[in-house]
Amino acid sequence: MDPATLSDTISSSTALSLVHQVAHSSAPISTFASRLDALLDQANLPLRRGDIVELQGLPGSAKSSLLAHLAATALLPRTAHVRIADHVLAVPVGGNHKHVAWVDCSPRAARLDTLDRLARLVRHHLDLAIRRYRAPRGIGAPRDAELDALVDECMARLTVASPTGTVQLAATLRALPRWALSDDGDGPHDELAYVIVDGMSEFAWADQHAATSTPSSSAHAPRRPLRLVVDALAHLRATLAPVVWVSQWVFRPEATLAQKSQEGLPFYAGHYPSSLWPSILSSPLPPPPPPPPSSSTATNPLAPRPGALLPISLALHLTLHPSPTPPLRRGTPLALLLSEQRRRVRVRERAQSAVGQSSWGTALGGVGGTEGVRVVVRRPGGTEVGSFDVEVWEREVVT
Repeated sequence: MDPATLSDTISSSTALSLVHQVAHSSAPISTFASRLDALLDQANLPLRRGDIVELQGLPGSAKSSLLAHLAATALLPRTAHVRIADHVLAVPVGGNHKHVAWVDCSPRAARLDTLDRLARLVRHHLDLAIRRYRAPRGIGAPRDAELDALVDECMARLTVASPTGTVQLAATLRALPRWALSDDGDGPHDELAYVIVDGMSEFAWADQHAATSTPSSSAHAPRRPLRLVVDALAHLRATLAPVVWVSQWVFRPEATLAQKSQEGLPFYAGHYPSSLWPSILSSPLPPPPPPPPSSSTATNPLAPRPGALLPISLALHLTLHPSPTPPLRRGTPLALLLSEQRRRVRVRERAQSAVGQSSWGTALGGVGGTEGVRVVVRRPGGTEVGSFDVEVWEREVVT
């Protein structure tokens, strides 16, 4: 063979692409949401790196709370080293010790509340793990400074972005692989476990207005911003391959599908057209191909790729239903309601202990929570996997 043409017969790929291909076929991921993990295990439907999961629900259906729980368990260490008096304890925490990128599309006030809530969840889990570890050993409680230092260590693994529009959202997602490979002077980043896009529906009205005011048939019409997000997610899957969680609102509660859940709960129509955003009702796509060779002439990271039509699919769809609020009898004391909530938590904990289930939950998580949020899980094609309950408390989310 002519040596000059020998190189043409040798295929090549980037190391990042090889890592993605290995990661996508690696061991399934635990979300540390025990009831969700149990459902997926029973259905032989493991969650793997590169999967995209969509959450949809009415306002107040605990979407952000569930995402905060997932983020907290990813940020928490597997083992925390805590100094108490003259002792240094290696306390098993059971976290994932991974990095999380939280892309918050909500207004600033709600964004700060979410991050404060996430820090409180992390602190409560650490405090609970230390309490359970030291109590049988007769060791004193840690100082607040020790807990604060552990919380700071966990939150250092969180990267927060706050786009103000869909194009900025696409640019943020597209920049994550470059960020992961960058050297900011603090050493390499921890492995990126989750990318959480909370409240992507925030930009839907502005995008709809822009789409209706620009004729799509025009040769100079700008590319729809949501297509840029889809392309950025496809690129993210082909490089870092994190699990991506996307939450969306239900704009029109009356726009329900003909199909209902096994318990008679409704499924809602999506507000993005299927030509722009993938639907759980469609079949899954194969894993994404490796990225094009580095000799590509494309210079704009947000430039459309020829022939890229729906390069992503949803691995799971979670529909969240808040429990109906029962009417209160006139004159019912607040102390009685809170006492009843504590009683139900203790009953739930005893039941889990009896069957040997480990739980992140505890009656120490506070009072005045929201119980009975029902989460219905569907796989690609719309087939229901099952459902589980979520309880939202002052300092914890019980799954």
